[in-house]
Amino acid sequence: MTILRNEKGAALLIVFLILILFTVLGISVMTTTMQSAQIRKFTDSEIEGKMLADIGLTYFQEYIEEKLKDKKPSENIDREVISFIEEIASPMHTIEDKNNIESKKILLPKVKGERGESGFAIFYELGNKIEYSDGSSELSQPYVRKVAVSVLGIPSGSNVSGTSQKKVRLNATVYINTIPAPFHSAVSTKGNLLLFGGTNIIGNVAANNIITTNQYYYKDEDEKFQTEKEDDNIPYIEGKVMLSNTGQLYQVDKNKDLSSYQDDKKKPNVTTSSEGVTKIPDFSLVGLKKEKLFTPLDTDTDTDREERSAPSDAPCIPGLEPPMVEATHRGIPDLFYDQKKVGEYIQQQLADAKESGTELITIGETDEPITFDEKDKDNGFSYYGNTPPNKKLYIESEQPDGNPSPLTVRLTGNELKDKINKLYIAPSDTSNTPKSVTVEMGRQDTFEKLDSEPKEEPFTYNGIIVIRGNLDIYNDIDMNGVIYVDGDVVIREATNKSKEKDNNKLAIIASGSLTLANRYIEAKFDDNVKKWTSKNGVEPSPLYAFLYTDNSLDIYSHISVNHIIGGIGIGDGQIALNTSREGASRAARLTIQFNRKIFEEAFPGLPSDQQFFLDLYDIEYTVP
Repeated sequence: MTILRNEKGAALLIVFLILILFTVLGISVMTTTMQSAQIRKFTDSEIEGKMLADIGLTYFQEYIEEKLKDKKPSENIDREVISFIEEIASPMHTIEDKNNIESKKILLPKVKGERGESGFAIFYELGNKIEYSDGSSELSQPYVRKVAVSVLGIPSGSNVSGTSQKKVRLNATVYINTIPAPFHSAVSTKGNLLLFGGTNIIGNVAANNIITTNQYYYKDEDEKFQTEKEDDNIPYIEGKVMLSNTGQLYQVDKNKDLSSYQDDKKKPNVTTSSEGVTKIPDFSLVGLKKEKLFTPLDTDTDTDREERSAPSDAPCIPGLEPPMVEATHRGIPDLFYDQKKVGEYIQQQLADAKESGTELITIGETDEPITFDEKDKDNGFSYYGNTPPNKKLYIESEQPDGNPSPLTVRLTGNELKDKINKLYIAPSDTSNTPKSVTVEMGRQDTFEKLDSEPKEEPFTYNGIIVIRGNLDIYNDIDMNGVIYVDGDVVIREATNKSKEKDNNKLAIIASGSLTLANRYIEAKFDDNVKKWTSKNGVEPSPLYAFLYTDNSLDIYSHISVNHIIGGIGIGDGQIALNTSREGASRAARLTIQFNRKIFEEAFPGLPSDQQFFLDLYDIEYTVP
């Protein structure tokens, strides 16, 4: 009996232990469930905070733009800009002040929800400023004010005046500026953008429609167009794509022969209604990946996401993700300056220059072209005068018409640097149907021996040049400023090098055609060092320049390397970019990379637009 009683006691103990075990397990499960619920609640609050921070940044942008909508650039505009910012934002150093949000009443819009109020708070810190100048005495300069902006998204249920992990902080760099509209993107056109082959664009793109194809298109020695169909030869954009409200993405059928798409001038003539051109119905990230638009690399075979973009001194190596595509309600940027055509703007500049007493040099009908190089000092054709009082020089040509137009001026060497900052070159007849001039620019020995390696100094200049005629830039120049051309521009093997700094800021603004010829013919890309080398052993240099024309713009890059750091834009015409990607390395032969320094440093001679823009960069989110 005793044994039986002991057995009953053991069973009771076992049952007791089992009850304890289940109790512990139950508490553990309950705790885990409660923790999961809390985590879920926190995630929802974090999403709400992020959305409120996004709304706050949009509010800041639209509020400032609305305040500046009817304002014109002036010497005092920066004071007004700061006053508008102060109306809706507090200084950045007060972002940790618990009482600041309530006392300054910058919590907007204080929406009441089930768990309390929600809203956002905006903070700012002023960065560098570039003063506005209308160019009446010196060079024109757009206004730029850099501002660091933080928006605190405060979801409902959080303690507004205290610290909470549920808040989300958005940081951004904002440039409030009057830089002309087309110079805000890597590529900008109110017309269509044609991307042939492996064109790479690093920066934002603004266009009405975009037509893409993996085929590329170029002339051979027999003046025939060649096309090839490579699956990885797909255009790549690393940035944001902004289409017009009615804009669409289109893709050319891979089996369509491009030779049927050419006009009388043997240029691509693809339109959105062309046979074999298909509209992409879904340009979300999922839709673009499905159609393999802007995604040259296969995620199954290439896992190195570090190679999505190359350093600033090398072409882009395309990556895995397509860009964000959106239809912008703001519309595609208007013409380059105050709704004017380039020709109209140049005509006005020439008229103003003559009225202001600019020093004048006249080239007679039988005179030789004017040159500015030291080596021509004794041949009677060089200009060696004292620095004009207002540093402006007007060269007027009475040369007869010719086909091609006679050479009027050759710009080489550094003779004009620090003597002149405004140079005007035009025929004596500046009516609506004028005679034309031709200007060459580059190194002196380049024009004398086209096949030799240049050794002399490039054309060196700071300021603006206004030409009523055609311009041929051959090989290196060292220029900081703007070239206005009421005619056609050809750029051959040109770079914009500077001895004094990494690069110059150059804008070429033309009314006619703008042609960028093949550069660094048959260059090779070394996978080991990720650099190009041309056939003569020279490492290709980028062209630092913003290029704009009222006319259509075509860039072909066949067995050559074209790397533009700046941007390209046109008024209402079409841009066609054409290249093939280099072999297995997949590095681009044509890269257009936006140069953000246009917002960071002064750009002498660039006209100031008559409206204000807000450009947003460096957007990131943190949880305080």
